[in-house]
Amino acid sequence: MFTDVIYRTNQAFEGALKEAYSILASKDPSKKTPREIEQYLENGKILKDRVIASLTNYRKEWRNTSTHDYKLFFTEQEALLAIASVSTFCIILLEQIITKANENYERERAKSLSKQVIDSIDNYNDLPFDKKVFSLLSKSYEFMHLPDKKSIKEYEYLGLLSGFIEAVDPSITVESDVRLNGESGERADLILSSDNKKVLVEIKRSSLLRHYGDKATGQVLHYMKISKINHGVLMIFDENSTKGVWHTQQTIFGDGPYVTYINPIE
Repeated sequence: MFTDVIYRTNQAFEGALKEAYSILASKDPSKKTPREIEQYLENGKILKDRVIASLTNYRKEWRNTSTHDYKLFFTEQEALLAIASVSTFCIILLEQIITKANENYERERAKSLSKQVIDSIDNYNDLPFDKKVFSLLSKSYEFMHLPDKKSIKEYEYLGLLSGFIEAVDPSITVESDVRLNGESGERADLILSSDNKKVLVEIKRSSLLRHYGDKATGQVLHYMKISKINHGVLMIFDENSTKGVWHTQQTIFGDGPYVTYINPIE
């Protein structure tokens, strides 16, 4: 029975990879073997590194062992560990899948709004790249579509915001959940870039800023330092807001690093 548990967690593992292949790579998994799908997702740099770490751990500890040793028998404790391992993998992978699905949805939905959004920003095409980003983030409160529910997760919001920016201005490259150069494995929510110019974006829920406002600004400054990006954004999201505004923290050095705040106003 416990050995059968491992075989069933293997099925869950392979099924999760097929879903990831379908959503993240936009490809049909039906004619691919599980190993081919694994190799494509890993070698194509499609999966986030923490997802890959969880995938590698499950494959090494459970899938490979149960596949290659047909005489192997597992204990109750090992079966429980396998369930925990594949569950962790699926949860982490599901977060990335949801983020990407939301990104795809909002990109398609917002394409028809691109001109309207651009026209609502004064002299958008003449703005420096950083101010284009600040303006688009501010307009997302008004034009981006949020699910009809009371509260969404930050990674859901992250996917929607990525899709919105990509749809309105395709010249901007959007990377989400980006691992930085710090020793502790810090990750930026978004890095937006165009022609070697970059803006780092960190997103926080409005309710948290009442207690952690200064820490959030410090986090953005720290991320800017280790990534060597001079333009950082602290963006506050609130599901009920329909307007936004941006303002920049004043610094004594005009060309030095600075933080811009994107806030809801309604």
